[in-house]
Amino acid sequence: MDDYPKHWMGKIRKDCCLRYSSLIFLIIINILSITALIIGFLFRGQCSIEQNISIYLVVAGFIFTIYYTFLLVLMLMMMLTDKEDVDSLPKRKRCALAISISIICLFMTAWLIVGCIWIFPIKLTVQSIDSSFPTYCQSTLYDYAFFYCCFLIVICFIHYLYFFCMMRRI
Repeated sequence: MDDYPKHWMGKIRKDCCLRYSSLIFLIIINILSITALIIGFLFRGQCSIEQNISIYLVVAGFIFTIYYTFLLVLMLMMMLTDKEDVDSLPKRKRCALAISISIICLFMTAWLIVGCIWIFPIKLTVQSIDSSFPTYCQSTLYDYAFFYCCFLIVICFIHYLYFFCMMRRI
């Protein structure tokens, strides 16, 4: 016990907190992405001002759910294996994984930009009262799409920042 530095317990607690908070964060993102998928599917065709909003939610919900479920499984696997096992992976496999994740992130970023182009410009003209008007969009569909886009912008920024820091370690 005396062989360890005095701060080792704090380091273990910090590592556990980081892992479990990341786990909870990934679960929350998955729940929001599944919700986007469901809302986009349920309210398809109920936005005459921009028909693509429901398509955006379905595709974004599907892609983000798959991606963050993959990260969740990867994180759980890393939590259950020794650090030495993870570090023993060949550099080529780690680079291939990083490149795959980068390609998926680029698609998700492009899709987010497309969603922002469809959602944000109509904010001031959209209405959810009279479905016969060309400016109609079902309120749950539009409000969730707006929230989801804003949320994903923040998540992408955090994700890219984290990924950049991780790439420096490879």
